[in-house]
Amino acid sequence: MKRFLKVRLLPICLLLILLFQAIPVTAHGGKTLSLGTRYVSEERLYGLITPDFSVSHLYYDQLENDIQRGIFEDICGASPENCSFEVVLTELPEFTIEGNSISQEVQDAILAFVDSFVLPAYAAAFLDNPLLFWADGVSYGININIYGTLVTEIVITCMLKPFGGYTDESYEATLAELEELFLALPLHEGTTPYEWMKIFHDYLCETVVYVESTNSHNIIGPLLEGKSVCEGYAKAFKIFCELLEIPSAMVIGVGHTSVGSEAHAWNAVRMEDGNWYAVDVTWDDQESGIYYDFFLVGGETVPTYFNKIPFNQSHVANGDFYGTGEVIVASPTLHPTAYDPANAHTHVYEAEITYPTCTEGGYTTYSCACGNSYTDDYADPTGHDYTEWEIEVFPTCQGSGTLRRECLTCGLEDKIFSTPADHQYEAVVTEPTCTEGGFTTYTCHCGDSYTDDYLPATGHNYVEDSREPTCEEEGYKGAFCEYCGEGGSETIPATGHNFGEWKDNSYDTHVRYCTNKYCSAYETEEHTWEDIEIIPPGCVGGGWTTYICTACGTTKTYKKEPAYDADGNGTVDQSDVELLMSVLVGNTQAETLIDLDFDGELTIYDCVLLMQQIS
Repeated sequence: MKRFLKVRLLPICLLLILLFQAIPVTAHGGKTLSLGTRYVSEERLYGLITPDFSVSHLYYDQLENDIQRGIFEDICGASPENCSFEVVLTELPEFTIEGNSISQEVQDAILAFVDSFVLPAYAAAFLDNPLLFWADGVSYGININIYGTLVTEIVITCMLKPFGGYTDESYEATLAELEELFLALPLHEGTTPYEWMKIFHDYLCETVVYVESTNSHNIIGPLLEGKSVCEGYAKAFKIFCELLEIPSAMVIGVGHTSVGSEAHAWNAVRMEDGNWYAVDVTWDDQESGIYYDFFLVGGETVPTYFNKIPFNQSHVANGDFYGTGEVIVASPTLHPTAYDPANAHTHVYEAEITYPTCTEGGYTTYSCACGNSYTDDYADPTGHDYTEWEIEVFPTCQGSGTLRRECLTCGLEDKIFSTPADHQYEAVVTEPTCTEGGFTTYTCHCGDSYTDDYLPATGHNYVEDSREPTCEEEGYKGAFCEYCGEGGSETIPATGHNFGEWKDNSYDTHVRYCTNKYCSAYETEEHTWEDIEIIPPGCVGGGWTTYICTACGTTKTYKKEPAYDADGNGTVDQSDVELLMSVLVGNTQAETLIDLDFDGELTIYDCVLLMQQIS
């Protein structure tokens, strides 16, 4: 047989973003998931027909934990224009980050951890829900949050890969077409699930051609385009069973024929007797006509016309969704023999109520004595009834704090970890100097400290300083920093006294004073006399001599008795004239006579002058 299942591999896009910061996280993470509730699709066909996936969710039931089931529900609740969602993981193995990078070993461990949730959920969703025809794969990114060296939170951002160019509006329009198709089926010709499934089995065989096409792997190919491969046949038959509330599953594995083996897909249906039977519309749809060799057959049923080996040998279910062994789903165990419609059983169900808990939804299980059962009457989880938050550990500057609360119903403990408290710093200011900058040292009581508020060095502020020299003391001139005293000066020699002119001080001395400012020094010495004018005494009158000090210019005059008392009788009279005349004629010598007219010799004129003085 040339027909086979084309298994679509899940494309995965991984983006690791390391956020090196501590953030508060809760014990449950930051996303509200429908944890513990079973999946009921919100996607509905219009009008009278509604696919009820509560009837068969075979692969959903095989998911191992609430995270996987939550991802399943998010995938099935998405639409072409609202196709992304986040999942937050906080209950983690110990992933340790060293330094500012993440090792390849840790990356691989984180990826494997995330894959363990996403891959099974995706496989289950696309096997259980044929209405995801608008999507073809899922990509997801991974963000990790780190506190210290430990990964405390992983945020998975998933996005379904749109397929076929659908919008929400066109998707709804396609569902309306499918509704019209199903409503047009001649189901009124049958009265039992067996007869209804045979009508649809024949409809597919009559209207579908086995051929590869864009939509041959989903329900659009066989139902709206008349083109399909085994995967499309199986999904179309499953959606029909869901509409009629007949438990069913799509089975994947390998088909073996006399000419070879190839990937293949078919259906398993649970009939009212509680047993599972196989349906392979693909192999019943032959060019020569419609066959029933693979319609509601048992595991040991041998076909009448084709491939005459037991069904379990020609159809080997392996559940390998990705073809890599990463995810293996379990297929239903078939009843050994084919279904016999003549022995159809009418179920009589007894109800068993499973009440909802804080995290798990409630439901009612309806069981028949034949072994058939189903669940219905679902109730949402009650949610936790938490106490008020109380402080378990106060935050300090050296460690984070913890808020704690507890569910009064189930005892679940919930915690919020706060960031460490701020340091309480005391500031000590170191003022800047001329040559060194200033700063403030902030010190916490825990010992942590740092410096900040830096100020530049002030630089020297030089102020000029000088003292004028005096006559006897040295002076100086320089500049010194008013803050630190840095600087220098040069010495100015004493000026020495600058005495002015000599001035008369007393009869015997003269004095001179220093003319320099603020100096009162002086010196004295005796006059140095020099005669400058001599008037000899006359015959009858005294003479005089004028003296001048050669230093200060002071003068003094000394008088002499008249020099003309030639005879020395104490009176200048005629006798003195006669004596003078006698001298002139050479009869007498008199040293006391003087040259009155200053012509250098004693003459008669001197006598005349003497006589004039007498008269």
